[in-house]
Amino acid sequence: MNLRESISGFFAKTGVTDTSNLDEDLITYLEESLKVCDDDVDVEGLSSVCEAYIPDFKNICRTEFNCWYTQTRAAFISSQTDNSATRLGQPGGIRSTSSEIEGTKTLATDDNSICDASLGALVKMFPQVCQKQLKHCLQVADGDLGKAVNLALDRAEQVTTNKAQSSPTDRGQVTSSMSPNLPDSKPNESVSTLSAEERTSMLERYGIVQAERTESLCPVPHAAAEPKSTVRYLDGKVVDTKGKKYIEIKPEYPNMPQPQFLKALRRYKKH
Repeated sequence: MNLRESISGFFAKTGVTDTSNLDEDLITYLEESLKVCDDDVDVEGLSSVCEAYIPDFKNICRTEFNCWYTQTRAAFISSQTDNSATRLGQPGGIRSTSSEIEGTKTLATDDNSICDASLGALVKMFPQVCQKQLKHCLQVADGDLGKAVNLALDRAEQVTTNKAQSSPTDRGQVTSSMSPNLPDSKPNESVSTLSAEERTSMLERYGIVQAERTESLCPVPHAAAEPKSTVRYLDGKVVDTKGKKYIEIKPEYPNMPQPQFLKALRRYKKH
């Protein structure tokens, strides 16, 4: 498929005469945009770039440009598929020499080693997530470790938000792709699993028991070694045995007369 002829025909059809700025850079940019997935294509951005190269492009209706771009992209994908099938069908297109096969194996081995290294780094950063999910994040990010980390963080944050918004009856159910180690998934090597003896010793050590009815873990109530003392002392002497917090202190001189308060004088009344 000749992209230059296609876009030149589109400009001639829409009345654009000045195509002197239609250089290889613009053609390469449009060709690369045709290889992008449908969800990632920014048609408005393409229109802005074409308008910067070709001044008369602003007179073209955006609907016509979108229709032309959609048809051109479909034809481009179809031509790429046909070329791939033709190469596979030709005897010369099949690489059968041992050197080429060894080179292909070497490249595949290098890619696998890079993927294994990136996957190992993800496992160290996210030990609570199963290896299968981390590998899926790495595949979605096309082997880019930074994008895979951001994707894993976004999914983990989404899991936290879903758990916070879920009802109490649904909190025990796993509803997200970033699930912990499940029986059908391959667990991480860095995540240790406790045996029955180790689990019992840990429960006894940290004061946690397993309830028989609810089958849940609850803290052990710490029983006091001896009852709290209710005796209160003051100056080395027992002043109370009922555990009062405030004690009335009697005056030092019990024979002291009671204080007398003078009453206010009555108002004089005239007779």
